[in-house]
Amino acid sequence: MIRIYFAQPIDIKPDNVEVTIREFKKIFTKFPNIEVYGAGFNDSPIINPDKVTWTIERVIVAYDLRQIRQCDILLIVTDTHTFCAGTMMELEYARQLGIFTIMLSLSKEVKNIFLHTLVDRLVFNVKELEDILKEISSIW
Repeated sequence: MIRIYFAQPIDIKPDNVEVTIREFKKIFTKFPNIEVYGAGFNDSPIINPDKVTWTIERVIVAYDLRQIRQCDILLIVTDTHTFCAGTMMELEYARQLGIFTIMLSLSKEVKNIFLHTLVDRLVFNVKELEDILKEISSIW
């Protein structure tokens, strides 16, 4: 079983989160040997950023980092205009652990040279992502 941690800038565009998660759940169902973790997946709730207290925030961060530590892949979905601090923290943590990282940029290009150096694979459409998932899942 391959474990993927799905990360996206929830606190920046909370209105689009559930739509994005629904779309990605459809994609992941094509790969039965992939388990997905992150907000909205695998019993992890989507928490409205407006209702988060400092204590809840700290508990969520600790929980997310433990989940990342148990995963094989970090998948970041962003348009690179809404790249938030939490996503950057997850990216850096995965990099320190040596976890393979894929960034799906929903914009046509990534102009930030630092993002290119922090991820293992940078893709620009869902088809490229599905090809990677197909390749990875074929070995399990």
